[in-house]
Amino acid sequence: DLFHDIHIHIQNKKRYVLVKGTNLFVFVREDSPSPKYAIDLAHKTVNLHPISGHSQIVTIEDGFGDIDYKFRFELRENSDLAKNFSNPP
Repeated sequence: DLFHDIHIHIQNKKRYVLVKGTNLFVFVREDSPSPKYAIDLAHKTVNLHPISGHSQIVTIEDGFGDIDYKFRFELRENSDLAKNFSNPP
């Protein structure tokens, strides 16, 4: 499982993300008892975009290449955060 501290592009608010199996769960706080959002990643493509300043965009796209979700990762503390998110071990 991967737990990431990210900024969601749409709301531009800090959120915490847990990737478990083919699901992505978005939490308001690190200690939130349940996720605010759950995203099914089955049949989705994760696309890593070039670094811009201290952040990097990662998009989750459907089978047609349409963007379903867009995340902005702050890279100040961990320059590989977006890369690790898009290519988990």
